[in-house]
Amino acid sequence: MQINQASNFPVISRSGRTSADLQKIIDTLVLSSETGNAYSIEGIQAGKRYNSMQQRIRAQAKKLNLHVQIHFDKGNETLYFRVPGKDDVQVTVTKNSAVKAKDVKNVKAPVKA
Repeated sequence: MQINQASNFPVISRSGRTSADLQKIIDTLVLSSETGNAYSIEGIQAGKRYNSMQQRIRAQAKKLNLHVQIHFDKGNETLYFRVPGKDDVQVTVTKNSAVKAKDVKNVKAPVKA
């Protein structure tokens, strides 16, 4: 074995690799963002497999700056996902459990007997 003194130290940059499955997810997310269509992945078992796959989809959607909706059908072991289109109606549910007394008007308290 021979060890030599190096005149410089090379910079190593980490280049990420994309698996074929991950590239399919990316391509499908882009297609869904353009069309609004939903897609499914069959054979996803509840538990760790589902958690892993939905995290992959969400991570790629975040990198693409897309909002993704994910639904899981446990009976059919199928994961559904889509990127809502611009024409879709967005339903937001708000839960307001705390209301200040000054915001409540015209409420009659029951009369105690």
